[in-house]
Amino acid sequence: MPSDNPPPDVSDPSAWIKAKRLASLLGPVPSSVGNVVKSLWRDHLVCMDTGTVEVSSTSNSAVRLVDKSSVLKLPLYFAAESLHPERFAEVREDDGSRALIRILHPGLFAALLSLLYMHRRFKKICPSEQWSELSKEYILNMELGYLIGRGCPKIGEAFGVLMGGIRYASLAIFLKHDPAGYDGYRNRKMTFNIPFEHERWSCDHGQIAGSLLRALGFGVDQMHSGNAIRATTNTEFGAVSPDFSSWTTVIRLMEALKNKEKLSEVNLTDIGFTLSDEEISSIVDSTNTLFEKGSSFTWMLKSYKSDDDRADDDRAGDDRDGESS
Repeated sequence: MPSDNPPPDVSDPSAWIKAKRLASLLGPVPSSVGNVVKSLWRDHLVCMDTGTVEVSSTSNSAVRLVDKSSVLKLPLYFAAESLHPERFAEVREDDGSRALIRILHPGLFAALLSLLYMHRRFKKICPSEQWSELSKEYILNMELGYLIGRGCPKIGEAFGVLMGGIRYASLAIFLKHDPAGYDGYRNRKMTFNIPFEHERWSCDHGQIAGSLLRALGFGVDQMHSGNAIRATTNTEFGAVSPDFSSWTTVIRLMEALKNKEKLSEVNLTDIGFTLSDEEISSIVDSTNTLFEKGSSFTWMLKSYKSDDDRADDDRAGDDRDGESS
């Protein structure tokens, strides 16, 4: 494990290249995920700008790929029923994934699809014992981020749930790449400690998250997104672009809630974000229930033994170990 050597240079440009190589351990992203996410996220950004909910013809065509895989579609169906029951009541049984877009809206559909896909992949490629515990964190933090986004419209459900899950996807990459190092990292309570991650793996979770998001079809700049994700307490590891301030806000609020800190005292001034008293109250009320009762995102754990499941494995490609350190 890392020793008392001089601290690593977390600004080393080669770290971004290393992160991209480690992120490739996820394997090739199938078209049933990548093409859909790319189109829906583009629609989501338009919706954010206009304040309306519009779905492009390209997205309506792309989501037909999801209809072909029950391993992806059915959990999204149950997610839609759970998260937006009032919209779900209007869906017709034969509407398929296009109806789910109307229920979840483009951004949330894209975020959940990507996180669901990665969760399924990590279950297959990571050591089962460690993954079993990490999976619980992955799902709980997805919901935590979702509730933060729901309570603050400037963030929104899509950005919230995506930020909730993506850091734990990065941890799964560390687990896949270096199980023994991962165990020591977690046991020493160094989780999300950026200098420690660089000393062990020559890159950090934020950099890996930026690479994963780009590979999944979100079209974000790896460095801008990575800096936003790793700015947990301050911006010492890289400036946060104004376009990504909501990402950093979600992460800081998540950490504050888990540490039982007052949200009104969370530092957001350095990234130019503010929360109203009403938003703080809404977030605290909903997340208290989550911490008391556990995650309600049980649809994430639905499993299927079918031709669709095997086909999804084929589309995802062979498990590749990528570069070793």
